[in-house]
Amino acid sequence: MSAIWGIVDLSVVQSEAQRKNRAGNLWEEALRMRQAYRTSCLDRIQEKREATYYLACGVQDVTREAVEERFPYERKGERRSLFVADVILDNRRELVQRFGSRWDLCSHPDGEILYESFCSHPEETLAVARGAYACAYLEPGKRTLTLFNDAVGNRSVYYFQEEKRVYFSTLLV
Repeated sequence: MSAIWGIVDLSVVQSEAQRKNRAGNLWEEALRMRQAYRTSCLDRIQEKREATYYLACGVQDVTREAVEERFPYERKGERRSLFVADVILDNRRELVQRFGSRWDLCSHPDGEILYESFCSHPEETLAVARGAYACAYLEPGKRTLTLFNDAVGNRSVYYFQEEKRVYFSTLLV
């Protein structure tokens, strides 16, 4: 089983000094979370951090597609978003046919398929996606974080909010 974790600061910082202080604290907390996952049976850890967020995914290569996962997935530009997921899809073909016919099923991992589907059709994707997954979808420009998991609860995502900072993880660490 793979894992996701992260910290997102959704506050509006007033000064450069405040921004630097909050970013430093965020990174210290992120390092503590990362250390807790070092003892897990992960093949690799993929992560990204900026002043207002830290997103990470510990990947286990349990399928041939999982070897190609490159978390976090990111879209740039006006609708910038980032995505990390612990995901094994049971209906890859259906999602690709409904939301992304440009993909070759053999070469794209489950996380990418779920991200691209969610970006284009969020509600429909959640209604159709089958499998085991827990995901975090961040839109930094809007200062929004969406956490979601599969309908059956095969994967859980735990979270805690303190003021405007959100901590999340698929494992209790």
